Amino acid sequence: QAIQGTEVTITADTIPGRKFDHWEVKNGGVTLANLKSAETTFKMLEGNVTVEAKYKAIQPITVNQGTYTVNGTATTEAVKGDQIVATAQDAPAGTKFAGWTATGISLTEEQQKSPVIEFVMPKNAVELTAQYKTLHPVTVTNGKADKPTAAAGDIVTITPNNRLSEKLKFDHWEVRSGEVTLSGAKTATFTMPDAPVVLEACYNKLYTITATKGTASLTQAIQGTEVTITADTIPG
Repeated sequence: QAIQGTEVTITADTIPGRKFDHWEVKNGGVTLANLKSAETTFKMLEGNVTVEAKYKAIQPITVNQGTYTVNGTATTEAVKGDQIVATAQDAPAGTKFAGWTATGISLTEEQQKSPVIEFVMPKNAVELTAQYKTLHPVTVTNGKADKPTAAAGDIVTITPNNRLSEKLKFDHWEVRSGEVTLSGAKTATFTMPDAPVVLEACYNKLYTITATKGTASLTQAIQGTEVTITADTIPG
């Protein structure tokens, strides 16, 4: 009980499995200092006052191989409507982040691929698990790959070295190890298998062509190339 003008402090009960959400003024027309605070105050008006604490059910959230925050704070409790940010742990040595698996919530394709995701907590339990893939070496003899290591499913691009100064012309690629199918002749791509890959750029010897008192269609050519030569026209 209180007389008009008295400052009254109210405190919400702690209820297992539920989290305080807000206050509702049922009777008395008072203005609470903070509707969202479990402990708040109001100035007593003339007449009886009834206020009620409202709660939301606490929903389990689990992030395997990672961490999460709730409304920007590291905590173990979440309720429907909370803003969740989940972060995958750093990939262990020799692996790369490969995506999330989720139960209790649907992730977009973009979210599945991102090591940091944001979502609004639903009215049910959520479990996320960060997935990782093993990185395997990509070895290229007489050439280079756009990445030194890759995981199964990655697209790798390979390019042969320019060896014209050595009088060598690129001819073809040889797959020395790994089950891959190359797409492209010179600059080629392939889908990485779940195993190391070894490739080699193969070359043909270039020979110099000299046409004395004439011209040749090529100045250099590999064995088997058809070359056209034309004699000079000399007066007399």
